[in-house]
Amino acid sequence: MRHLGWVLLLLVSPAFGAECSARGPGSVVVRYIFDGVLHRYWAVVADCAHPERPWVTEEISQANAEIEAKTALQATPVVEAGAKVILRKNEDGARIVLTATALEPGRTGDSIRVRIESGAVLEGKIQGPGQVELIGKAKWNGQ
Repeated sequence: MRHLGWVLLLLVSPAFGAECSARGPGSVVVRYIFDGVLHRYWAVVADCAHPERPWVTEEISQANAEIEAKTALQATPVVEAGAKVILRKNEDGARIVLTATALEPGRTGDSIRVRIESGAVLEGKIQGPGQVELIGKAKWNGQ
């Protein structure tokens, strides 16, 4: 059983430092793992107060795993800063579709600023991965 921890540590990406520095002391779940052999769910937990300590695995229930996975998915940005997005607007029978660059990250439902090819900065609401709907009156300022 002790070797299971080492195998899991090798499978998990060690890029959690930003998560710990943003949250401060305490612990952070690095990843959730489903064990197909034992049919159990595990959380890989890092101790942010003591980063030199190895990560540990804790068994969690299936219901908790599903809830926490949904929460983690909602917390992850669906649009990253600098990503190319499709900017859309449907109004009074007219349809506008533009390619834009996201100026900030965001999740579904968040308002972000985007820059279109002419250089104008507009505001939009994220509808999904790479999909932004233009909101409000357009501010055509070439910043």
